[in-house]
Amino acid sequence: MAALTWSQFKKRTLQNLRRFHEYVVDGAGFVLDKDIMVYGRTVPAGDSVKLIGLAYKSTRTLAKSTKSERLQGCKTEDYKCIYPADYGRNVRRFINRFNNYYRSKTDSDFGKKLFVITEDRQLHSIGILSKTTDFGGREVSMNSRNMKWGHLESIAAAENLTLLKPGKTVEADWLDNFNELVGAERERRRKRGESMLFDLKVGSVTIPNCVGAMGAPGASSDPKADIVFLYYKNGKDLRITGFTSLKEGSTPKDFQQWGGLSGYRDHEEVKKYVKDLEDQYPNGAPSGKNIGREIDDRSLKIEAIYGPLYAKGRYNSDSVQLIVQGQPISLSGNDEKVLRVEGSIHSDDEMDDLLNGPARPVFMARKGDRSDFGVPGTRIFVYPKAGRTNWEMI
Repeated sequence: MAALTWSQFKKRTLQNLRRFHEYVVDGAGFVLDKDIMVYGRTVPAGDSVKLIGLAYKSTRTLAKSTKSERLQGCKTEDYKCIYPADYGRNVRRFINRFNNYYRSKTDSDFGKKLFVITEDRQLHSIGILSKTTDFGGREVSMNSRNMKWGHLESIAAAENLTLLKPGKTVEADWLDNFNELVGAERERRRKRGESMLFDLKVGSVTIPNCVGAMGAPGASSDPKADIVFLYYKNGKDLRITGFTSLKEGSTPKDFQQWGGLSGYRDHEEVKKYVKDLEDQYPNGAPSGKNIGREIDDRSLKIEAIYGPLYAKGRYNSDSVQLIVQGQPISLSGNDEKVLRVEGSIHSDDEMDDLLNGPARPVFMARKGDRSDFGVPGTRIFVYPKAGRTNWEMI
């Protein structure tokens, strides 16, 4: 295992906050990457330790703290604390309070000032924890992943619809978060005696009578679409719409790549890039270099972003309508709700923003654990230009 860094925690903030809240409330242990002292005894790396909260040190926490926000033994003007147990099973309130306290976008040293609190009420760097598949890491098997369908289970049962899991854990977290928001809105409307159906605006696309979302058909085979939205057509027939590709985080650096090139071996522009790469680096891409080239073919860029079978108005798992980056945050607005996420939302009506902007697709080659197109030890794929700064363009 490896130490959990702030950048890894931040990359999947909502997923990690949900896990943190769950672990603390359930009394589960966090795996240590380093030895620490708890109650005067050494707990070695590899063992687990119980945590009770998070603490943040900043000049922005100078405002008077409540008793529940204080940390015993520390000056309250230096630290503000947040304890999951104060919110019981309400993870949404815990996440909202975290986002209200901690301003990572306006504080360049934010990650250096975030601490975990052990059960003996001592502060430790977040780096004492190990990155695991469930907390801070990437994936666990979707076969064992339980989805939090909530209200969707009864809707699907009434319609004889099998709710589809997505292909990856981060997508499952997205669905858990989104369906929780939709379920909460439907419950508010029920209590007010209103119709529980409402339109949801996702970027420039309106999902009429939205009731939730599930994995895209064929998600286990890794198509371009990750999730689809569920809605009632004419208020009675449950249908799917809004084939969507999900990206992690909030910046182009967070989502790794637009796609692979294995299906484009005969494309002239791809062949020319590979040949020039081999001519310059016959032994493969050297370590630490990002070897890129702008893509001229508009169709190739569109297919890299929206899928190999993209056709406007004819959407499926390999022809997506929406690109959504970041976990769901809220459903805002009144009559028509608007989805807010950590990052951004783009429909294919706005594709020029992605085709020509900072996140535009470019060819990229890096040293890797495979030999794409026969280039030794090199991965070759399509990457967002703004995802890297140290490019060598050929």
